[in-house]
Amino acid sequence: MSDSDVPLRKILIDLTFLLDQYSGRGIGRYGKEIIRRLLRMILNEGGWEIHLIGFDDLEKNLYELKYSKLSINEISEKLIFHSLGKAYPSNIKNIFRWDKTYDKIIDAISPEIYYAVHFERGLPSVPRFRKNLVTVPKTVVVAHDVIPLVFDKYSEKGFIQNYIKKKFYNFMFEGVQKADLVLTASNFSKNDLITYGKVPNNRIRTIYLGVDEIFEKDKYDEELSMINATLERYNLRHRTYLLYDSGLEVNKGIDGLLSIFKNISDSSKKELPEFLVVTGSSLTPGVGKEITGRNNLGKSFIRKAKKLGVLDNIVAAGFISDEELVTALMKADGYIYLSDYEGFGFGPIQAMKAGIPSIVANRSCLPEITDGGAFLVDTTKIEKTSKAIIKFLTDEDAKNEVIKKGEIVSKKYDWDITTKKTWNEIKELCNDNLDNE
Repeated sequence: MSDSDVPLRKILIDLTFLLDQYSGRGIGRYGKEIIRRLLRMILNEGGWEIHLIGFDDLEKNLYELKYSKLSINEISEKLIFHSLGKAYPSNIKNIFRWDKTYDKIIDAISPEIYYAVHFERGLPSVPRFRKNLVTVPKTVVVAHDVIPLVFDKYSEKGFIQNYIKKKFYNFMFEGVQKADLVLTASNFSKNDLITYGKVPNNRIRTIYLGVDEIFEKDKYDEELSMINATLERYNLRHRTYLLYDSGLEVNKGIDGLLSIFKNISDSSKKELPEFLVVTGSSLTPGVGKEITGRNNLGKSFIRKAKKLGVLDNIVAAGFISDEELVTALMKADGYIYLSDYEGFGFGPIQAMKAGIPSIVANRSCLPEITDGGAFLVDTTKIEKTSKAIIKFLTDEDAKNEVIKKGEIVSKKYDWDITTKKTWNEIKELCNDNLDNE
C-alpha cells in the first residue's frame, strides 16, 4: 500500500476561546501561540486531517490566530471548520449546549484526538457527555492551574455567583480528571493537579510555555520617536518606575505589593524608582488622583493605595499591547511580581528576556520558572522584604548578576519548543505509549 492509500488520521481542535472572554487572557495567549504553530507543524508533517470547531467562520478564527489575508487564503482549503454559530461567552450554559452542538460534530467526524486549550466548554471525557458519543476520541486538554480548587474561590461577584461557578467548574473539571492527556505549564501546577484536582500523575505532562521573542533585549530596535510616543501615551516619560502587569485578583499579592512600595517610596535613597506602574483594565489610565476603579478589584486597589498614602505615585497604564509593553519594560528600573499563587507567570520571564531586574515572590511556581534569574523575596515579612528590595535596587553588581542569569534562563521559554513538545506528546498518546490505566 502506498502512502497515498493510507487513510488520514483525524484531529479536532477547539477554537472557541478565540472569540469569547478568554481571548485576551492567559488562555487566549497560550492558545493563539500554540495553535498557529501546531497547524503549520501538522500540515508540514502530513498524514492528518485537521478539523476545527469554533464560532462564526474559519476566516475570522484564522484572523484571530494572526494569519494574514494571503496566509488565510493559502491554508483555508487544508482545514475543515465546523461552526457553532454566533459567539457567546463561556458560562454555566455550556453544560446544556454540549448535547446540541459538540456531540453531533464529534460523531460526524469520529476524530482520533480532541485537543482543547481549556476545559470550560466541555470535553468528550466529561462522563455525562462521553456516554452520548458513538465514538469517543482521546482527549488532550491544557490545565494551567487549579487555583479555584486550592482557594475554593471561583468568582469575585459574591456568594451566589461563587456557588454557581463552583458547581460549573467542578462539573467541567471531571473532563480533566478523565482526560487521556493533561498538559500543564510547571511542575508546581502538576503537583496541584494531582493533590487538589485528583488527576492521575501518569496522565500529566509538564511543558513550559513560551515568551514572544519581541521581548528579547538584543532584538529591541525601536526608533527614539516611537519610544517617546509610547512613554508619553502611558504617562511614563521622564519617570523612574517599577512595572507590574499581572492583574489585581486575590492571589496576586496586591496588599504586600502596595505596602512594600510604600516603604520604597519612604526611603531617602534618591536612586530608587519613584513610581509604581500598573497595567490592566481594572483601572482607568492616569496618574494619582486621576485614576478610578473600573470594577471592584480596581476600586479596592485605589482604597488601599490611598490609605497607605502612595496613590500619587501610582501610574495606571490601562490596556497595553505587547509591542508597547516591550518599551515600558525596557525603560523600567525593575519589574515586580509578588503573586501568592501562580501556575505560570509570563511577566517575570518577559522582564528577564528584556534584561530588566525582576523581583518576584519566593512562592508557588515562581522559583521554579525563574530558576535563579530573578531576585526572590519573602512576601510574608513586609519590613524585611522592603529593606532587601531597596538594597537590591541600589546595588548595581547584584542587579547585573540577576539580569545576566535571567537572560540565560529566559532562552528556554520558546513557543516553537513548547509546540514541538506538545505535538510529540499528542503523537505518543496516539501510538498508545501513554499508560492510561
